[in-house]
Formats: sequence, C-alpha cells, structure tokens
Amino acid sequence: MRRHRFITSASAGIAILFAGCMSGPDYQKPELDLPDTWTQSVPATESETAADLASWWTVFDDPQLTGLVELAQEENLDLKTAVARIDEALALRGIARGALLPGIDGKGSVLSTRVSDASGGAALPDRTFELYSIGVDASWEIDVWGRVRRSVQAAGAGLQASVEDYRNTLVILNAQIASTYLSIREAQLRIRLAEQNIDFQKDTLRLTEGRYDAGLVPALDVHQARLNLSRTEATLPQLRQQLTASIHRLSVLTGQAPGALNDQLAVAASVPHPSPEILRDIPAEVMRQRPDVRAAEQRLIAQTARIGVAAADLYPRFSLSGSFAFEATESGDLGSSESLGYGFGPTFRWALFQGGRVRANIRAEEARADQALHQYRQTVLTALEDVENAMSAYREESIRAARLGEGVVSAEKAVDQVRSLYENGLVTFLNVLDAERNLATQQDNHAASLGQQSRNLVSLYRALGGGWTADADTDAD
Repeated sequence: MRRHRFITSASAGIAILFAGCMSGPDYQKPELDLPDTWTQSVPATESETAADLASWWTVFDDPQLTGLVELAQEENLDLKTAVARIDEALALRGIARGALLPGIDGKGSVLSTRVSDASGGAALPDRTFELYSIGVDASWEIDVWGRVRRSVQAAGAGLQASVEDYRNTLVILNAQIASTYLSIREAQLRIRLAEQNIDFQKDTLRLTEGRYDAGLVPALDVHQARLNLSRTEATLPQLRQQLTASIHRLSVLTGQAPGALNDQLAVAASVPHPSPEILRDIPAEVMRQRPDVRAAEQRLIAQTARIGVAAADLYPRFSLSGSFAFEATESGDLGSSESLGYGFGPTFRWALFQGGRVRANIRAEEARADQALHQYRQTVLTALEDVENAMSAYREESIRAARLGEGVVSAEKAVDQVRSLYENGLVTFLNVLDAERNLATQQDNHAASLGQQSRNLVSLYRALGGGWTADADTDAD
C-alpha cells in the first residue's frame, strides 16, 4: 500500500512539475508590410468621414435594399451552412477539451466458466460456475508535455476560423444582394429608356410615312425609320431576360423560390446612388479585419499548435489508470465488501523506436505551418489588390458616368434640332437616323454606367471586408 501511495504521489509531483511545459513553438504573429496609404483613391468630392463598414448598404438610402439584406441574413442557405460548420467546430473543440479530464467507463459482465480437467477441474466439486462483475475503469493522461493542450489550441483556432468563414460568407452575401438589386434597377431603367426611344421612333416613323405619302421624301426614309425602330425593339427581350434572371438570383439568395420576389420588385425604381458620405481615407491596416484574412491567420495558429502535438510524441506519455469492481460467483453477493476489487497506479508509454516516423511527422507539420504562413501572406496581398482595383474601378466609372450624362444632354438637344430641320426639309433623314441612334445608345450606356458605378462601390465595400459585426463572436480560448 505504501508503494502505491508513493508512486501515485510521484506521478502527481511530475504533473505539477511539468504542468507549464508545452512542446512545439508558441504562435508569433507574422509581421506584415502594409502600406501607409493606398495608391488609388476615391473621388475627392466625397466626405472625409468614413461610413460604417458593418452596415455599408445603408449609404444607398434604399429601404427595399436594406430589407432584402436583412432577409438574406436570416434565410440564406449558404449562411446557414456556415453556421452549421461553426457548430461542428465547436463540438470538435469540446472533444479536444474532453481529453484534459479523466475518462471513466462503466463495465459489467456475466461470464459462464467451465474449468477443464487438465487444469485441475476434476478435483473441484463444481467445475462450472458463473462470474458476475460490475464496476468502473478510469484513465487520465497527465499532460506533461502539452500534447493535449496543443490539441485544444488547434481546435480553438479551427473554431475561430469557422467563425471567420461565416463572416466572410456574410460579407460576400451582402455584396451579392446589393449588386443583384442594383442590376435589377439598372435593367428596369434601361427598359424604360428603350421604351421611351421606341415611342419616339414610332413618332418618327409616322412622320416619314406622312412625308412619303405627301411625296416629299423617298421610300428609303420609311425603310430606314422602320429599321431603326426594329433595332431598338430588339433590345427589349434581352433586357427583360436580364431583369428576370436577376430577380430569380435575388430570390434564391434570400432563401426563396426563383419567382418569389416578382411582385415585390415589379414596380420599377431608379438606380440607387450613395449619399456623399462614403468611404475615404481608410487605412490599409483595416485589411487585418477582413474575415478571410482573419480566417487565414487562425488556420496558421491551428497549424502551429499541431507542431506541438506532433513534437510531444518525442517524449514519454504519462497517465493514471485504475479500476473498481465488484465480482462474485453469485449475483446476490455483488456489492458486499468481500466482492470488492480494485487496482490503480501510474503508467507511461514511450515510443523509443519508430523508424523516424515521429520526427518525419514533426517535419510534415512544420511544412504545413509554412504553407499556412504563405497562404496568410498571400491572402493579405490579394486583399490589398482587391481594394486597390475596387477603388480604381469606382473612381474611373464615376468619371465615365459623368461624361456619359453630359453626352445624353447633348444627344437629346441634337435630336430635337435635327428633327425640326428635317421637318423643314433642311437635312436628310440620315441625319435624323444618326441622331436617334446616338441618343438611344448614349442613354443606354449612361444607365448601364450608373448601375456599374454603384456596383463598383459595392465591390469596394466587399474588398474592405465590410458587412459583418461582432455578433458572430465565439469564444475560442
């Protein structure tokens, strides 16, 4: 009994002595060479105040867009899948943490036994009997080298990475909702402009037919007017198809059947544009807050911890184990003091020779950590590239939209003037035809540019990682 107590006390002493030992390297945050400023910038007319990245879609001041974003955040199936992955990671961390505590198993059996003649059974009054047993087995690994704690660290970082993946899904979803909604409003605007030009060109056709009937112009003018009208009418089916596809996409993004939003979006509205106070002077350091960057870092943390898990196999693994059971040949004797049996004590296991497998496994985990580090740095560089490109695209499209708007004004004046001149016989119908075609093209290009300008702003917010809040935080310590 003294020997058991001494061994048990020695094992406890070892556990206390090495409680602070942790195999493998501790995680060190990588240094990132982030620029102080962006090489690109958004238009200088905007406010110096940065908009709230967490709810950037409100800068469009469109209640319907805001409602759709909120609906998607509740019902989108990709987002629900990401939540389920968080639940899975949370359970896996629970499994890892469970290894820090003793494992206790209940056991029981009823064993029928017959002793053979060769082993002395012939001398027994009854060589056949039943053995009843009920008790518990317990074991506990003393985490001397931190193998279990490193496993918990890796699982915790994996959990946090799944949280960041959820946030990244949220960032992407918000941008998809806004971009698709903007495409719907753009298509509706282009349809309305095309219909206006069709009505206008029908008036022109009637004008040429009247002048032809009066013998003032050749039949060629009528044919050209009809051709121009047909070309404009031919754009409508394509625009309507684009509109239908965008509504279907938006319906699915909000977790509904493709046609669920047809009635809600049937009434055309203008393309929403942001208020003056939008993004400006955002520091490059904000890249660290992008969910995909944060997820990449958490995976690096997890992989660093796995090196420690592998390195712990270089050292002996200590544990305490024991059993406590009642055993008797008669079921009625179970529970009596005479039927009690137990055993406990420390054990250790040491992989003395594994053919180099342990060190090879450590090198493999180190190589995976190098991969995770490179992926983390690459994610940061890609994030910087996304922002720079989005800033450039938004700025240039803003300039383009302004120039196209000026062109629309000029084209409208040109049509009015050339039509008056044609009615007075001062120009040929070719001038009218060119002016009307130029107006239709200019208006369509301007409408498309307005939609693209707003979508480019959405891309900028997405590149900056906007659209998530701390509500999704999960304790991964």
